[in-house]
Amino acid sequence: VLDPCPRVDYINQDPGLLHQRYFQLKNCRSTREHISLLGVGTQRKQRRDDDHEHRQLRRFRARDGLRADLSSRSTLLKYRRLDLHTYEILYRSEATHWWLAARRNIVLDSIRQRYPEHGDLRMLDAGCGTGLMLQELRPMGTVEGVDISEEALQFCRKRGLENVRNADVRALPFDDGQFDFVTALDVLEHLDDDAAALREFRRVLKPGGRVFIFAPAHRWLWSLQDEVSHHKRRYVARTLRAAVVSAGLEVERQTYVSTFLLPVIYVGRQWLKVRRKFREYDTENDLHPAWSNGILRTVFQWEIPILRRTNMPFGASLLCVARKVS
Repeated sequence: VLDPCPRVDYINQDPGLLHQRYFQLKNCRSTREHISLLGVGTQRKQRRDDDHEHRQLRRFRARDGLRADLSSRSTLLKYRRLDLHTYEILYRSEATHWWLAARRNIVLDSIRQRYPEHGDLRMLDAGCGTGLMLQELRPMGTVEGVDISEEALQFCRKRGLENVRNADVRALPFDDGQFDFVTALDVLEHLDDDAAALREFRRVLKPGGRVFIFAPAHRWLWSLQDEVSHHKRRYVARTLRAAVVSAGLEVERQTYVSTFLLPVIYVGRQWLKVRRKFREYDTENDLHPAWSNGILRTVFQWEIPILRRTNMPFGASLLCVARKVS
């Protein structure tokens, strides 16, 4: 007898099928066909199993009033939770969220210091996400973007950005020596082989070209957000420098950032560990009250004028500017 609601292997199955599974369970739990095809004892047990699975999937789908995107390439975490960081949420919050906005402005300030009043540059944003960084770079010349997610690129096109491609940063679809600089904002920590990406960045850079890297720092800051973002590592100054140098790039400047907010970030993540013992959380992005967003962004961006003059000795992230030596 065929089960009209066939089981889904949560660990090995394509997460896109969970969307179908949700409606299978929703629609067939109460149908006479489902009851008639099963023995009474089997039917009771399966009804209990289906009710439990349906509740799981309903939780997976709930996120800020939005449907979770179950067609993306994200995989289930070890607790059988979907990665609920959707590109739709990123698209809507990228311009205003304190971390995303301040990070972008810090990197842009570093770029403008090295390329003042340029309008003819060729630039690549590796791991471009929903494309706001691409928009910010357009006045400086021609900018291209690559991302592993086709859904992310759809949001780029929604911004009017057409020079975007679906590609892995470890195998860039460009000839050698094409770009004046490459940006990689919170990209390397997602990769099993970060050195392969750095070698690709070097390959596509013109002689003397630069790569601007932003990456999370310190393993002791590992938290829920690292888990749901599928991070492989957090760096310290020594390990990031070693990865960059091993790829044949020369470190021009490296500094910690998010120094002023480091105590707040550390305490918040320790407190979250306590709270997670009593309830589940899907993300850290909405744990701070809405009124604090502007304050956090302002404090983070206070570092910009300081970073123009000196390096920070510690912080929650690292900024590295590396150069392709001629």
